[in-house]
This record gives sequence, structure tokens and C-alpha cells, in this order.
Amino acid sequence: MASRQQSAGGRPLLDQLSVVETASHEPLDERTRKEALAVAKSIVSALEKPEEVVMRYTNEIMAHRVSLRMGVELGLFRMLVQRDGTPVSAEGLAEQAGAELLLVVRIMRVICAIGFAKEAGVKSYVATRLTKAITSPAMEGAMMICHDYSSTWQLPQYFKAHGYTCPTDSSDCPFQWVFKTKRTYFETIHESPDAMKAFNDFMKEIRSTRKFWADWFPVEKEIISGFGGGAEDILLVDVGGGNGHDLESFLALFPQAKGHLLLQDLPGTISNLKEKEGVRYMAHDFFTPQPIKGARAYYTHFVLHDWPDEKCREILRELMSAMKPGYSKLILNESILPDTDCSPWFATNDINMMAILAGMTRSRSQYIELVESVGLEVVKVWRSPDPEDAEGVIEAVLKTIKDAVKIVRDLKIRYLWVDALCIIQGRDKEAQADWDFESSQMCQVYEGAFLTLAAASASTAHDGIFRRVPNLNVHHLVLLYKSTSTPEISGPVIIQPGVKRESHNIIEEPLCDRAWTLQEELLSSRALYYTNQELCWKCHSLSTAELTHITPQFVSLQKQVEVHGGTNGVKRTLVSQDWNQTVWQYSYRNLTNGRDKLPALAGLVEKYRREKNDTFLAGHWKNDLCHSLLWTHNPLAHPRPNSRISSTYLSFISPKSLTRPYGRPATYRAPSWSWASVDGEIRRCVTSELEKEKSWTQEATILGCFTISTMPDGLGEISYGEIRLSAYIRRVPPITWTCGRSGRLDYSFLSDPSSGSSDDAPRWIRFTGPQYSIHIDRDIDSEYDMELDSLLNNTIKDGIFLLRLFTGSRPSLKLIERPAVVGYSGLVIRPISKEKYLSMQKKRHDRIDMEQGDTVTAIELTYERVGAFSFLIRPDRSVQDEFWLNGWCKETLALV
Repeated sequence: MASRQQSAGGRPLLDQLSVVETASHEPLDERTRKEALAVAKSIVSALEKPEEVVMRYTNEIMAHRVSLRMGVELGLFRMLVQRDGTPVSAEGLAEQAGAELLLVVRIMRVICAIGFAKEAGVKSYVATRLTKAITSPAMEGAMMICHDYSSTWQLPQYFKAHGYTCPTDSSDCPFQWVFKTKRTYFETIHESPDAMKAFNDFMKEIRSTRKFWADWFPVEKEIISGFGGGAEDILLVDVGGGNGHDLESFLALFPQAKGHLLLQDLPGTISNLKEKEGVRYMAHDFFTPQPIKGARAYYTHFVLHDWPDEKCREILRELMSAMKPGYSKLILNESILPDTDCSPWFATNDINMMAILAGMTRSRSQYIELVESVGLEVVKVWRSPDPEDAEGVIEAVLKTIKDAVKIVRDLKIRYLWVDALCIIQGRDKEAQADWDFESSQMCQVYEGAFLTLAAASASTAHDGIFRRVPNLNVHHLVLLYKSTSTPEISGPVIIQPGVKRESHNIIEEPLCDRAWTLQEELLSSRALYYTNQELCWKCHSLSTAELTHITPQFVSLQKQVEVHGGTNGVKRTLVSQDWNQTVWQYSYRNLTNGRDKLPALAGLVEKYRREKNDTFLAGHWKNDLCHSLLWTHNPLAHPRPNSRISSTYLSFISPKSLTRPYGRPATYRAPSWSWASVDGEIRRCVTSELEKEKSWTQEATILGCFTISTMPDGLGEISYGEIRLSAYIRRVPPITWTCGRSGRLDYSFLSDPSSGSSDDAPRWIRFTGPQYSIHIDRDIDSEYDMELDSLLNNTIKDGIFLLRLFTGSRPSLKLIERPAVVGYSGLVIRPISKEKYLSMQKKRHDRIDMEQGDTVTAIELTYERVGAFSFLIRPDRSVQDEFWLNGWCKETLALV
């Protein structure tokens, strides 16, 4: 009785489904189609027995895909489509495919069972809608790529062998384990033109089945309206853009947009593309530095989901390095997984990415965490309006400027000056000209600014200003403070139990390791430093800190600015700071571009020039030129890891010194007599107690000096510099000595071995004996090393000269047993080669008007500096090596 009732009750449902099935062949709008599909899936899910579902996934799906892949390989689907509805026999298919009849019958049985063909009779087949769909190049490519290069099917065995943790290395993941290769997935398919074509066709098809991102992302508002370039500038760079399908669609939507569209991909992809109007092409690997600087937008589509987190960070950092702060945007077009109810397509795609690339399709929070981990700021995550589509766009910008905008708004400051926004970026003529002018104005900018914001804890320009301060997550109490003596100072005070803070020094922050920031530190009227631990305030009348120097003045930052930020603040003078001290502070800092060695000081130079009323010459001042030429490296500040230095010295050396540039670069930057021609910490030459007693007399005469610079007043890059002087020089003859205290001379040296061998050239040599003390400090540079390499081998070869700049003497004082001393200090020089001489004369031009008004032509007595020296001689004792006192002759020569 119950069975008859169920049968009778089920009949209306079957009739209703038949009506729906008939109606489904009629055209439906997309929304209705998707709603009906969802209902149909729900019905199937409700009607299927659980056992049937399990058996389908365990037994059927793998055979389905294998049969489809063989059907594509044998061309069975194309044969059916070509017959245009006319049945084809199994024999006919087998004969054309060159396959066994029985195999074709067995394959077609599965293909027909899942609807990719239809049986017209026994061993007779006809095409369906799915047959036509799978014969498209994109779908055939999808079958090839997703089956032939898949390692998903072996994931259980992989995890059993490697432990159940997600792979994080794209060169050592399930793909390499399954295919027994060291190549990555992309390296593998790039070796096969057929595989590469199949992959690109598949990607194009995926994109064509979804709404184009520019259809729902506000391109006009977020990208085009902010484009600040001309017709020849880059509007959008499609990084890893494959065949360029996204740029084609973009161009169709915005044909009138100014600026170029640029497609970047690997050489193998770019070389196979045909030129398309409005799109430029460039071969580029996105793991290498981005060559296009300052574009309006950098766009990637389905790139990040191919890679593990660390590889994604590499890609993002390379893009960040090219972005212009406050202008460039990063547009990341990715599938963004929902936290719940993820569709099967996107969920399985995540597993496939893990299997072949150790990649990951991420959720919204995962993408935000990833992007912001490299210092970018996510402006917004845009989602496709299609609820069935997980595609979205992560819009990101460089972080530091956004932080600065927030700060100045909170402080109610109306205008913000940012060098990356206010100075044209780049290396073209327009950018260089603008930079030459603006860099000379740095003095006015920093001195005239109401407040300078310093991101002291940021290692790069993109790291942002704000930091999560350690130890502030403990329990704390906030009290409102109001000063009784100064009522206008008030605000919240944070009280924390048990938090001990050491004194914090700003010099330990990354900001103080960058050469460009020295002039902002010395020139700014007032500055606010955001460090790793606290806020620090500095102006000409007050230095204080937020936590380590808690004072009523720092209770409220707003009040701090109001009290100490008046426009009539104390003006600082720099004359009180010796220029040599400034050079020392500057020289131990790092520069990204060595050509900026002098331009990065332009603001300070302008300040000194006004106060000293002097002429700037490649890092020196004319009125004190002879003294300032006696610069040397500080060898202890730049040891190499294997240097023979005592542990006592090493304990005072910063670890950063081991990786800082040191020596003379290969590219010309300044004349050899300028400290700017070398990298490394600069100090004054050791000239003994005679200088301290002011017993030195300058005996060299400066006849003329000049530099040729890209900017007025010598503030830009230097192409040539010359000092003409009259001075005593003498050739250093070959000499030998005996090592150790048992001989007639003791010596010490600091070496810089790169291989640990005993014949490495020393950085400086100091000789001490009963008659004299000699100190030679050489410039470290590979071209000149050969002249002084022999010092460790107990000989000085012929070919170098000493040039005396100063001489001094002190009479003996018998009452205190102080002996008479004669001393010299000057430069170690050598003649330049004929080739270098001719090359420099081209830079110098044929004639140069010196500042005295004389027209001076080039002379052959032209030398370059290779070091500095100083020594003391006691003439009241027997002098065995007379050459230190004799053999000097006066010459007129040029130093270049």
C-alpha cells in the first residue's frame, strides 16, 4: 500500500521535472539560467543517495577525465563535429584515428555516458553541444595542460612521504616529486611549444567566460583620471600578461585613454605574439627588477595564486621598486576565496595550484596580510558583482605617503611636500634637469618647512611610518593629564606596570644609515622621528622622546607642535660644526646610487656656502683646500670578515660595516684628490702631535682649482676636477727593511685579505724606528693596489711619489727631555698613464680659464692621488735613510 502511494506521489514531481527539462532548451537570461542551475543541483543533491555520490567520486571521475583526454588526443571529437550531425561508426573513428576498434568502442562508451557524444545506434555516434565545446583550441588545451602536467592525483602519496604540511617551495613541491625533475612547472611547459600554446589558450578561455575586471572596477576614477603623463608615457603595465587578452579588452573599453599599454611576459611568450595596435611588448621576468619606472598602474592577473608567499613577496618587491609614491597603483586581479560556501571550481583550483607550484588561491584576509607584509597598503578589495564569481581586485599603493597624509591631517597641517611627488622621477633629460634644480633647493625646503616627518624605522621608502611598538600590548592605564604650571599642555598619559625600557638612540635606526637623510637631519628646523620604539622630537630648542624621556612637554603631540613649532623658531648655523665632521658623518652612510655622492649633500653645501662665503670643490672648500686634502679611510670601520684585526678592535665595529661598499668604484665619480671618489668612512690623516701644537706650516701653493659639474656651483655630478699647485715632491726609491724588533725597523699593518693569503695588500702601513715614525694610508682601489701590494714583501717599488703639503718642526726641550722633531705630511701620488691623460684632457677641454683669470693649457706633470702620508724625523740622532730629508724638488703639477 505504501509503495503504491509513493509511486503515485512521485509522478507529479517527474512531470514537473520533464517540463523544466523541456524549458531548459529555450533561451534564458543569465540570471535565470544560474538560478535554475542552482535549483537543479539542489534537486540532484536531494535525490542522490550518499553511496552513489561517494562511488561517483571514487570510481567515475578519474575515468571520465582520462577518456576525454584520449578522445582529444585521438581527434574523436573533431571527427564527430566535422560530420555535422551525421552518425559516425566506431570503425570509421578507429580507422581515422589509427587506433584499435575495441579501444575506441570502450572510450566512446564513457564519452557518451557523460554527454560528450550521443549514441545513434550500436557502435554509431553523433556530436552533441559538449562535443562542439571540447573541440575549441582552449578546451583541447585545457585537457592537455590539466591532465598531462598535473600532479594532483599523487598528492596523498606525496604528503605521506613528506609529512602533512603545505609545500612552500615552487622548485621542490609535488610537481617535482611526481615528474622526477628539478625544473619548475613553468620551466617545464615553456620547453614545449605545444604545451605553452595550450596553456595560453586555456587562460584566454577562462578570462573570456568571466566578466572583465574593468567592467566593474572604476578604471576611469582610480587609474585614468590620475594619469599625469603624456602620450608617450606608460598608463598600464600588464605584468605576466600572457597573450595580451586583458590589454585587448582594456583598449576596447578605453580607446581614448592617454598613455601606452605595455605587455610583459617571458621571452618565449612575447616572441610568438603578433603586433597589435595600441599595445607595446617587452620580455621581462617578474622576479627581476621592473624596468618600467613610475607607470600609473601595474596590473597582474592570476599571478600571485601561482606562487607561495615568499615568491609572491619577491614579485611585489620588484613592482614596489618601480612604483612612484603617491602616483603609481598596483592592481592585483585574483580569485579571492570566501571564508565559507566556496564553489567547487575555486576550491579545487587552490588544490591544483598547491600541487604544481606550491601556490595558493587565497582569501581576502590572506591577500591583505601578504600585500601589506612587504610595505604596501591595501586601499580596497573590489569584488566582482557576480555572486558566483570569486574574482576580485586588490588595489594597493606605497604606504609611507599614506601614513604621512594621516599625520599631517591629524596635526591640522595643510600642505605636505614629498620629494618623490614634487621632483620628477627618472633618468631622462627632463627628470635630470628637474632634479638638478630641485636638489639645489633642499636647504630652503628643510629650513623653511614647518615640520619634517622622519620614518626612522623604515628600511626602505615603502615600509611605512607607523610601527607596532613592542611591550605596548600589556595591561595599561590611560590617565588624562593637565599641567598646573602650563594649563595649555594636556592629554592622555599611558601608565604600564613592569615595562622596562632602555635608552633609545635614533642613530641605531635605519634612517641614519642612509646618506640622503643627513641633510634633512642637520637642516630641518624641527623634526618628528617615528622609531621602532617611540616618537622622538628634535628642534633647535628642545630634544625629547615619547617614552624614554617622559616629560610634560611630550604629553600631547599637538601641543608639542604648537609650542615648539612657531614660524619664528631658532635658526641653526652650521659653521660651528666642522666640515670634516660633516664629511665623516656622511661618509659612513649608504647610497643606493653612487652617482649621488655629491648631489645628496647639495642642501648642506648651500647652507655652508652662505655661511662660509666659500667655493665648493668636489667635497672640499677652497679656503681650506690643503688641509682637507689630508683625508684618509678609517680602515677599522670597514674590515672584511677575514681581516687580521684583534678581537678588541672588532668589538667596536658595527656589523653593518662588513657589507658596506669600500674603495674606489670603477665608474668615475670625482677627481682622485676628492674623498667623494671613494666609498667608505673618511677621517683626517694622522699628522701627529705637531698639528695639535699648531706647529704645521703649509708649504704647497695652490695655483688654481676647478671642477666641471652638471649643476651650477659644482653641486651636481662631477665629470672632471683639477688642482694645480706648486709643491715639493720626490720619487720614493725602492727600499727594503728587516721585519721584527731584532732588525733596524719595526712596522705594523692592517691588511684586507680576501683569500687569507700572506701577500694581500695592506690598507695602511706604519713604520716606527729610533729615527722616525712614518704612516702611509693608501686609497683602496684595485687599479692602484699593484703599486703598494709589495709593501708586505718588504719592498717599495719605484713609481710612486710623495707630495709635501705641510711641514713642521719643534725644537728640543732638554728640561723635559723632549727631542727635536721635523715632520712632513702630504699625499702619495703617481703619474697617470698616457691613455688616461688623453681621456681626461677631452673632459677638461683644450683650455680652462682658472679663477685667477689666467688661461692655462694642459701640462704633462699630471698625477693622481693614491694615498696620504705623514712622518716625523728626529734629526738629533743618526739618520740612516737620508732620503726622508733629502732629494725633494719643487715642481708645478696638476692633480686630477
